[in-house]
Amino acid sequence: MNKTTVFKLLETLQLIGFVEKSLHDSRYKLGFGFIKIAHNSLQSLDIVNLTAPFLDKLNKETDETVHLAVLSEESLIYVAKLESTQAVRTISRIGRTAPLYCTGMGKAMLSTFSSEALEQYFNDTKLEQYTASTITDKQLLIAEIKKIKEQGYAIDNSEHEDDIRCIAVPLAAKGHLYGAVSLSAPKYRMDDAVVNSYLPLVIGAQKNIQERLAVAF
Repeated sequence: MNKTTVFKLLETLQLIGFVEKSLHDSRYKLGFGFIKIAHNSLQSLDIVNLTAPFLDKLNKETDETVHLAVLSEESLIYVAKLESTQAVRTISRIGRTAPLYCTGMGKAMLSTFSSEALEQYFNDTKLEQYTASTITDKQLLIAEIKKIKEQGYAIDNSEHEDDIRCIAVPLAAKGHLYGAVSLSAPKYRMDDAVVNSYLPLVIGAQKNIQERLAVAF
């Protein structure tokens, strides 16, 4: 690349904090932006390791798919998945992103937002229709998230993927949101009676993980 192009790229990287110009000469070095990215990645890995025994226990207790996700700007990203051994499974994968407003884990995470942060999220987010069950009315979603906050868990009624239902809980400790856990299954394997029977197991996993988070971070 010619020097003009290189300097323009460096100027942009400097503006967003990815490089810094030395005070002593004209050299450039890595900036704090990369440190922040590295820290977030390491924190995600720490959470995967910390939650692993509890996710494994939940997976074995139910033989249904267990997910762990973390917040990634205005979406969630799957960082761990334990599959069901049953023939019909979910199609999610580690590294995949999904919206907050129409997923169980996303709604669980939104329930920890302040009123101001929630309002800002909805102002910045286009509410797309993924399935016939997706809620795209802002006021209905705010009411739904208020209910989730009160009851402590979220239900995804095929709002992001057809015929998939899940129970999800946020993972928060000392006022910090670390992510969310969900238990997912095809709708025919997770009716209301099954949800009620699995709910104490999901909340139990949440309690154990949050206790560990409070000590570890």
